Amino acid sequence: MGTANSSTESVISAKTIIACALTYTLLFYLNDWLTAFLEAAPGVNWIYLPAGLRLFLVLVFGLSGAIGISIASTLITFGRDLSDDIICMIGIGLISGFGLIVTGKQIGRAHV
Repeated sequence: MGTANSSTESVISAKTIIACALTYTLLFYLNDWLTAFLEAAPGVNWIYLPAGLRLFLVLVFGLSGAIGISIASTLITFGRDLSDDIICMIGIGLISGFGLIVTGKQIGRAHV
């Protein structure tokens, strides 16, 4: 009999975090390539496919998905030189990944 705290039963899975980060990054760069002609400003597209994936990953994988998106968003911002401020880069990553989690928690509280 295993304990409830065993690493295989953990709510936060390293494999899931890595898979979510890679999937989000790949779709981000695919979207960047496909919709380059619709770019309004550097890093701002009129069609942004990763937004739907972000919702899906957080709904399906929860906290692991949010952490993966946060890591990917931070690295994407760092790689694209959209900001010189490390605090801004980390903030963008945290907002991208955890915005849906916070919103879901607030909606849950409002309907209780």
